[in-house]
Amino acid sequence: MHVTRGFLLALIVVMALLAGCSEATGPSGSLLATPSNEPAPTTAPSATPPVVASPTADPTPTPTPTPAVTPPPSLRPSPSPAPTSAAPSPTATQPPVEATWRQVTDPPLDRLHQAYAVAWTGTRFVLAGIVERVVPDRSEGIAFWTSPDGLAWTMGGERSAGAVSDFAFDPSGAGVAVGYLGESATAWSSLDGVRWTKAPDQPAFLPRSSEAELRIEYVAGGDAGYVAVGYSTPHPLRAVVLMSTDGVAWTRLPSNPAFSGVRLDGIAAVGGRYVLVGHTRSPFRALFWTSNDGRTWSEMPAPPDADPTVQVAGTYQVVAGGAEWLMTLSGSDSRAWWSADGATWASAATPPGAMLRSSWQTPAIATPSGFIAVTESDGGGSNLWMSSDALTWACVAGDHQIDGAVAASDDAIVTGDVVGDVWVADIGD
Repeated sequence: MHVTRGFLLALIVVMALLAGCSEATGPSGSLLATPSNEPAPTTAPSATPPVVASPTADPTPTPTPTPAVTPPPSLRPSPSPAPTSAAPSPTATQPPVEATWRQVTDPPLDRLHQAYAVAWTGTRFVLAGIVERVVPDRSEGIAFWTSPDGLAWTMGGERSAGAVSDFAFDPSGAGVAVGYLGESATAWSSLDGVRWTKAPDQPAFLPRSSEAELRIEYVAGGDAGYVAVGYSTPHPLRAVVLMSTDGVAWTRLPSNPAFSGVRLDGIAAVGGRYVLVGHTRSPFRALFWTSNDGRTWSEMPAPPDADPTVQVAGTYQVVAGGAEWLMTLSGSDSRAWWSADGATWASAATPPGAMLRSSWQTPAIATPSGFIAVTESDGGGSNLWMSSDALTWACVAGDHQIDGAVAASDDAIVTGDVVGDVWVADIGD
């Protein structure tokens, strides 16, 4: 039996949390995150610097034509009243349903040198990472691994250079991966989440004459297609938005005056609406937009009880789980907001007594039926809390050090890190 909305709501009883899912504060109750004015990297800091597959090591197999990916159908639910008031906070801590973390030892992962990103397509997990070097100073580049359950993995035969920063999938399981290669952006596409093809070099991926490099960090898929966001250097960073209907041919949209001086921090989509979050640095201000087509953006007012002019140790992030959105403010002021339509927001609960992870690690991820929040644990690792409605949370996996990408189905949580280890927690029943 899966963890469902009804099952989670039935868990709300007055019980003490097990040690693995206790609240996290520093000495004298101080919070653990520290402010930073630097752009947040896309993966957790590590003593092992991220490795990027070298363009010179990219094999050159004969390219195969990639059929166009059908733009994803609408996932937007039937119209329902937008939230108008703050959601009640839980009145009792909830009992953990703690899963046991297991390091995956399946042989196809033996050649994983470093995990870049992991995602759930709707039918399988897909992980992008660097293939272990078998000859000094020569790498086979990156590969894609897939698994139906996080335990048994298959390594794809395709190889290419670059680094993957994010995935997006449509309901059929087709999707895209975005990232960078040297000073340029790049992307990959797949019709089934298993076989991946690198997009051809094209003008949208290249820095312009006044730019040193172009990086794409986030991507979301909706009715209008895939929308990818990132930045170009040198400082001050310039916000960049790319669009594609098939993941193969991409267009860089004209510079939007609303994004002048803005660092784009995340994007999510459900059906007919995209939600975008970002911030400016001097002066600091958090900003929020919505769009129906990925091209024209309307700025939203700040979520209730949020002061977008106050810089905190963290940034706003947004994810879409099921047919709803969750926006989180991580770091020293952990907050969350929920939306049914992507335009009107209400204060949501955060896991009881917990602090969301700071901006350089994932504060929340989407599941097929809701959300998982990632919080600090007393042991210095992470606790993961599941919710189907952003109102009530149950701890499903506790005190595990997460140093990289995280993804979840309704049955399992998978995380891959910068040293090539993959861990799984079974949350099915």
